[in-house]
Amino acid sequence: EEIMAKGFSPANDIYESNAEVVFLVTMHEEYSNLDFEKLAKNGVRFFIDGRNSINRFDVEKSGINYTGIGR
Repeated sequence: EEIMAKGFSPANDIYESNAEVVFLVTMHEEYSNLDFEKLAKNGVRFFIDGRNSINRFDVEKSGINYTGIGR
């Protein structure tokens, strides 16, 4: 509800959304092995890593722009 109140809509399936930007703000195990090639093919252009838990080179070699924040 908090996310929607700010004008955003959360995605239930990261690969089936029409998002251009992914914000990772949790370190849940299910997000540790994302398929960045698949995300790029589905239109993701930017990946914001709020935990600095993802290897930036894995993201960037798929063509997605990476920004790490936090720590």
